[in-house]
Amino acid sequence: MEREKAALGLFLSLNPPTREMEREAASAGIYETGDQKVPRLQILTAAQILDGRRPQLPFGHSVVGQFECGILPELALTRLSGCG
Repeated sequence: MEREKAALGLFLSLNPPTREMEREAASAGIYETGDQKVPRLQILTAAQILDGRRPQLPFGHSVVGQFECGILPELALTRLSGCG
């Protein structure tokens, strides 16, 4: 996140996160904008994405359309992004 100067990050994993992964994500802190607070680094599993769970985003931001077409077709992200 620091190298890319990203305010928020999402780690997508095939397996549930380990305790160390959860600690690392928590240590990234909280992103605050206005009266909204979201974790700066979030971890979701592929199963959670397929079940419809989405990352917490500040109001006015959307995940839809921000995935590259075909980058993870096995997770049906092309369907989410409106590609093909």
